[in-house]
Formats: sequence, structure tokens, C-alpha cells
Amino acid sequence: MKEVSHYLVENKNMMWSASMCMVAMLLTMFILNTTLGLLVHYFDYSQSIFWHSLSPYLIILLFFIVVSSAIYELYIFREGGHSLAKQLKGRRLDLLENTPEESVALKISQRLAKKFQIETPVLYVLPDEVGVNALTAGFDQRNVVIIMTWGALQNLDEVELYGLLSHEFNQILSGEAVENTKLKILYSGLIT
Repeated sequence: MKEVSHYLVENKNMMWSASMCMVAMLLTMFILNTTLGLLVHYFDYSQSIFWHSLSPYLIILLFFIVVSSAIYELYIFREGGHSLAKQLKGRRLDLLENTPEESVALKISQRLAKKFQIETPVLYVLPDEVGVNALTAGFDQRNVVIIMTWGALQNLDEVELYGLLSHEFNQILSGEAVENTKLKILYSGLIT
């Protein structure tokens, strides 16, 4: 019963986000169509600003752009979180070749994976990011990764790093990592 209620809450959150994305897309289409309508109305006063002779073509073009962008992002994310890490120019952390800060993060990640009885996710670091942050992405346990900034490794002590990684493990266990990855793909059409 607990799993069913968790699934319904997760599905509800996804539906809310998807509907907000649809509202934003419709609003964007309305604004772009109206802007083009002003131009069309300037040259032909008989045309309406809100629905004119170019409206169907514009809507088809925008729909094609949104769908193409989502399909492209889906193709990019075929490797799950690894694809996002590569897209962000992340460097994969390795037990054999790492700095002392990276070694601490890898050990904490292994300890947390053992504690929660899941496969240890791959860690990536964004070497050019000095802010303290981390994110989790992927579609399932096999391709979920944790991407951390270099600033998080440099500025956090072991206890703080444990807290940051615990938060990321919570996202993996709760399914938020999968949900966030799906939302990134969905919103890519709007961003494009």
C-alpha cells in the first residue's frame, strides 16, 4: 500500500509539472503568434492579430521544434545520467586516479550505497564550477549518476559532504532523479 501511495504522489507531481510545461508552451505559442499577427496586421488590415493566415504555419513550426527538441534530448539521454554528465563536461571520478577530496567523496558514496543496499552510483565532478552543489540524473539504478561541483569537493568538510551525498542518495531512493531527468527532456522543447 505504501508503494502504491508513493507511486501516486510521484505520478501527481509529474502530472503537475507536465501540465505547467504545457501551459507555458501554449502561452509561448500565443505570444509568438500575436507578435507575428501584429506584423501581418500592419501589412494587411483585414487580418486579425490573434489568428491570421500565417498562424497555422507558425503553430506547426513551433510544434515541430518542440517535438524535435524532445526527441533529440531523449536520444542524448540514452545513456541516462552519464549523458548529462558528459554534456556538462563532467569528469568521472575513479578510485585509482583522484585527488584526496575526490577520494573522500568516493568513500562516502560507497558507504552510503552499502547502507541503503543499492549499487554505488558513478560520481562525476564539474571541474570549472566553484559553487557548492550537486545533482542526480538517470532513468534507473544502472545509469543514475551523481554530478558534483569542484566547489563542493573543495569547500565542504567530510561531514558536510556526507550530508550533500545523503541528499543525492535520497533523490535516487525516492525516484526524484528519474523524475528530474524526464522533466529535463520535457522542458527542453520549451527552452529551445
